[in-house]
Order: sequence, then structure tokens, then C-alpha cells
Amino acid sequence: MPVPSPLQQPGKSKRPLIIVLVLLVIIFAGLISVLVLQHSHKKSAQNVSNASPASSNAPSYSSGQQYARDSKREADLGSLQTQLEAFFQNTGYYPSLSDMNSASWRAVNMKTLDPSAMTDPLASCSPSSEGCLVAAPKAKAYAYTVTDSGGKSCETDDTQCAQYTLTATLEMKRNGSSTFVKSNLD
Repeated sequence: MPVPSPLQQPGKSKRPLIIVLVLLVIIFAGLISVLVLQHSHKKSAQNVSNASPASSNAPSYSSGQQYARDSKREADLGSLQTQLEAFFQNTGYYPSLSDMNSASWRAVNMKTLDPSAMTDPLASCSPSSEGCLVAAPKAKAYAYTVTDSGGKSCETDDTQCAQYTLTATLEMKRNGSSTFVKSNLD
């Protein structure tokens, strides 16, 4: 009499074998999909590396970096505004541009101001040794324009400084504008 195979033995279930076969099919399908994805990724990378810089297929890592720098510019102006408003609350006037560009003046009057908030991310300026804020908006620098209540310069008498405008030139337009502006709160 022939010996029955394990699948034919009475009382034995075929369920464990089916489960193993299904798992093997899933693993095999997963391996195939990984190989297909790797191949398509290599093809895509090859196409990108062969593309000219002006091609629309070229990845734009720089746009992400520009967005990050613009976000830092906005945060820096927010930080400067907070410091300027706190100074105004204590003194009744805003500091002049020359005061703001003086590291020793800031050390006494704006102790909690992070010096990195004074410089554009692309600036080569060091706020600890030189004035980084400029009088008029321009790329790679923050502008600080401060005036008396009539809109005239208050550089010669900073105790008359009643309003200011902080301006950062953005790399990417936001809300249709290539600048970001913060002004005095009152």
C-alpha cells in the first residue's frame, strides 16, 4: 500500500501550507516592487543629471533653501520688532539706526536680542563688529528706517524717534511682494 503524502494524511489541515505559500507570494511581490521602484528611481536620477540647468526637469533644491532663508528673514524682523517695542515701552522712543548698529549700545539696551537677527542669511556682515542694518531696503541686508512723528530723520536726536520700518528683501515673492515689512505697532 502506498504511503500517503503529508497533505493527504487524514486529520491534517492544509491551512499552514497555504499560509506559507501566501506569505511567499507577498514577499516575492514586495521584492519585485522594490526592484521596479529602484530602477525607475535610477532612470529618474539619470534623466535629472542629464538635464540642462535651465530645463524644467531639473530639481529645484534652491527654491527650498530660498523659502527657508525667507522664513528666517521674517522671523528675524519679528524678533527685531519685539525688541524695538520693548525698548519703546521703557523709553518712549525708538533707537536710531546708529544705535541699532552699535554692538556696545545693543549690549546695554537690548540684552536679549540675538545678534544673528540683525543679519540677512546671505549677508557677510558680523553684527558684533560692524553695523549690519542699512537705511534703505536692499538685497542681503535688513533695512531699518526710523523717523520722528513728522516722518523726518531722527538720527541727530534719537529721543525724537517715533516710528520705524523694518524691511527684508525676499528671494521669493510672498503674497505678491518681494519684500517683508514690519512697522511700529502704534
